[in-house]
Amino acid sequence: MAIKPTPQMMRAARRALEARAEAPPSKRALTPVGLARARDIASGRPLSADTLKRIAAFISRHRRNVEDKPLRDAQGHMTRGHQAILAWGGLGAGKWATAQLKRKGAE
Repeated sequence: MAIKPTPQMMRAARRALEARAEAPPSKRALTPVGLARARDIASGRPLSADTLKRIAAFISRHRRNVEDKPLRDAQGHMTRGHQAILAWGGLGAGKWATAQLKRKGAE
């Protein structure tokens, strides 16, 4: 099972990569895994069931880091929390990934 990310997820991941590139090193988010995930999603690479599970888990764990918080810091840089959530496809990606897993019976 491999499913392509949605256009919204691709835009979110591209936005995270752009924000990360524009930020000074001290304001950059993403581990090597998160960076690879963002590149995969941004390029529209098909996502495996395992990757969908990881997306759903990541969004579930980290959504509180961005909900009701400003997108940008005092210097105008996107916060690390927002960079990370967008890199994994955005807040909606968690529900989407879970729905895809249920639809395919892979959860």
